[in-house]
Amino acid sequence: MKRTFSAILTTALALQTCTCFPLQSHAANAIYEFENGSISDIGDNATEAVSLTGASGGRAVHLTDGGDSVTLDVNAASTGNYTLTIRYSQPYDEAGKYQNVLVNGENIGQLFCAYTGEAAFSTADIAANPPSRLPST
Repeated sequence: MKRTFSAILTTALALQTCTCFPLQSHAANAIYEFENGSISDIGDNATEAVSLTGASGGRAVHLTDGGDSVTLDVNAASTGNYTLTIRYSQPYDEAGKYQNVLVNGENIGQLFCAYTGEAAFSTADIAANPPSRLPST
């Protein structure tokens, strides 16, 4: 039986910016594109999918304000431990930025997005253990 959990990436602090790329679940060997997710834009600046050279498919979500988020439905074979890998570009803050990651509405921790410089990319991993209350699909 397949199950679905929602992965949400939100900005941790006001006015932090991170451009997000595919989410990959190592256990499922699947790639999910943030620009295909549901984007929540609650701030003054537009959070949207933008064209970006080097991004998978040439597009990425540009998170601009604290509280903005992207929600993805991720298929998981079962409950258990998964590693989520986020590919990103972060040319704004040389000290790095933190992004909250929520799974099924629960904050599983913060993902540190190190400084990448302009037109450069990196990945960061976070362990996810979706709660057992996953909806069946």
